[in-house]
Amino acid sequence: SIFYLESPTVSATTEDRALTFWYHMEMRCGYGTPTADGTLSVEYYGTSNGQVVGWYSVPGPFPGLDVSGDQGTAWIQGYVVVPSGSTQVRFKFVAGSECDDRYRLAIDDVQLSSASLPAKTISCSFDEQFLCGWTTELRAGPPQSNRWTRQTGSTPESYTGPDAAKDGLYYMYTDWVVANSIFYLESPTVSATTEDRALTFWYHMEMRCGYGTPTADGTLSVEYYGTSNGQVVGWYSVPGPFPGLDVSGDQGTAWIQGYVVVPSGSTQVRFKFVAGSECDDRYRLAIDDVQLSSASLPAKTISCSFDEPFLCGWTT
Repeated sequence: SIFYLESPTVSATTEDRALTFWYHMEMRCGYGTPTADGTLSVEYYGTSNGQVVGWYSVPGPFPGLDVSGDQGTAWIQGYVVVPSGSTQVRFKFVAGSECDDRYRLAIDDVQLSSASLPAKTISCSFDEQFLCGWTTELRAGPPQSNRWTRQTGSTPESYTGPDAAKDGLYYMYTDWVVANSIFYLESPTVSATTEDRALTFWYHMEMRCGYGTPTADGTLSVEYYGTSNGQVVGWYSVPGPFPGLDVSGDQGTAWIQGYVVVPSGSTQVRFKFVAGSECDDRYRLAIDDVQLSSASLPAKTISCSFDEPFLCGWTT
């Protein structure tokens, strides 16, 4: 089945506009099993790249739409940029074929505004409600991904996870990790540069099975979108961790500062968290205060008094 919820016609403008809304997308087969079935997207009525007037998909999700599959039991705020010249918008929900008649999508509080659009930037503390353009979504793949959650204060169940954000009020974390889950937290697209850049961030990685046993399960890494050794444009692992990423297993109860060098020509970065199979649903990873900078990169040197926050390149 396909469902359209279509707006009235309004006057076109010469500037882009922001469309905000809330959606509730609890996709379950029968009475309890979450499913990857069902996709929500937004379309506008206007022109696209000089084509004839008609209905077109909103270019570039911010944050992630299209959204597919079960998104949990909470209302989630969505945001898209509606291009100039548009006169209508509509929500499109496409049901899949995995199950029959038990799931429902809800939409509420739709607002179209000509107010200043939030800036898309890799540097973000996640206090800005649209996450500076960072996206996270639940998708069956490829690649498969689970949703990160925006949180203030401690996590809902306090046996793992931070008590508060490292910077500001909010942070992002992985909730209800199950075996072999993969979580992507993806930056917006920014302009490429001809020089390498420094990506700094804070992570909280309290990996515990059950209510107290530390585990070596779970790996955090950073990837960039660009080229590697002349290969085609795509996602690649950041070359050379500094300090050590990939990071695996329990890292204690404190926020830890991480640092990687993002190669020249890159236009996006993303955090990738891969859960192992040692235990099921008790551990959480959190990320906060991400900063991308073209400032001078810290020197890597064996001679070190450890006063420099990146430990001169030493890892532990």
